[in-house]
Amino acid sequence: MAKVQKAQQAAKVQQARARAQQARIRAAKAQAAKVKARQTVSVARAVYKKPVVSKTTYRKPVSNIRSPQPVGVRSPQPVGTRGNAVSKQYAQRRAPQKVAQARPVVRKVVHRAKTAQSRPAVRLASRTQKPVQRTAYRKPAKTAYRKAVYRKPVVNRAAPKRAIPRIDPNNSFGYALSNAAIERTKHRVRYDGRYLKIGYPWGDVPKSIGVCTDVVIRAYRKLGIDLQSEVHKDISKDFYAYPNLTKWGLDKPDPNIDHRRVYNLQAFFKRHKAELPRSRNPRDYKPGDLVTWMVGPTFPHIGVVVNKPSPSDPNRLMIAHNIGAGPVIEDILFRYPMTGHYRYTPEHRKVNPALHFAKTPPPASVLKKRRQQQASYAQLLQASKYLNAAKPATPVVDTQAKSNSKKPARIYLAQLDSVLAAGSSNLNSAAVQALLKK
Repeated sequence: MAKVQKAQQAAKVQQARARAQQARIRAAKAQAAKVKARQTVSVARAVYKKPVVSKTTYRKPVSNIRSPQPVGVRSPQPVGTRGNAVSKQYAQRRAPQKVAQARPVVRKVVHRAKTAQSRPAVRLASRTQKPVQRTAYRKPAKTAYRKAVYRKPVVNRAAPKRAIPRIDPNNSFGYALSNAAIERTKHRVRYDGRYLKIGYPWGDVPKSIGVCTDVVIRAYRKLGIDLQSEVHKDISKDFYAYPNLTKWGLDKPDPNIDHRRVYNLQAFFKRHKAELPRSRNPRDYKPGDLVTWMVGPTFPHIGVVVNKPSPSDPNRLMIAHNIGAGPVIEDILFRYPMTGHYRYTPEHRKVNPALHFAKTPPPASVLKKRRQQQASYAQLLQASKYLNAAKPATPVVDTQAKSNSKKPARIYLAQLDSVLAAGSSNLNSAAVQALLKK
């Protein structure tokens, strides 16, 4: 749009110039007519001819953009002498006069590559001059504004329930158990885990020997809790909930050794809701807690957390245990793979495992053994026929008096199997019928 406006302005200027030129031509014609009339009357005079001096005109360098060239019309030459002002004007302006069109023609702009010939001499000469030192432009420093930081509003919410409850150090069973375990480290005890027959309840092996479980049992007895009787009562109610059969092949509870085994203590604490979650945070283990590890592939271990911080980490408490060198206090909380974390207090003695756990059924091996020992239906039928057979005559005796004085003897499956195998009968029909009724 800017180029079109410039072209229109140039056309208007050309039109104004053309009108002025026509007015000058008309004035020149009138003047020439007056001069001609005078020449006819007056004497011809010699006219001085002013020499024409050729002047070098400055030529503007050709630009890449060409302005629109209107179609021009050659104006008529004036008649008269060359010495007057009119002839000089026409001599200097020999170029034909051009008349601009009403609507200029807009040509396409062509950008040509610049060459050494098209550049002006002034610019070529300026290259040899020293460059002008210009002051470096410095960008104005921006004003530093402090960014607004959004802060989420704090909502006062209730603290989540802790998985591991806190302990009150002023009135705590755990601190008392910790002190009892620390006191056990002052005794000289040789590590010995052999089977010994002991009394029941409150039975104990000799004081000079013991294992890791004896540290726990003797610490609880210092506070009036006998784990021997507690474990034996629970194992008698649900024998197969303990690993006595699978680990040691026992078929009934044994108060001499049951409470001295780590696996049985783990099952006892779990059934009485004394188990706590295991974690790698040392703050979760409080004085009086019980921790179990697996020291070897088949060697479980148990210890008591005491109220003595570790020298390497004040947040981690040490353990009172006996792993072979007698009762000692060491920093072994995370030394071995942990298998259990428990906190057994007098409140857990009130828990009835029968209300929380169903009675464990006997394993398949026990059921199979029972089926093998039982007499089949065919064997019982054969025994009943054999016993009901006619017996040889016997001397007449007062059988009624005998029956009133002696009751029929009880019959057992083992006795019945021996009778059937030997073929002799020491049983009466009443005993077999009593067995069949059962």
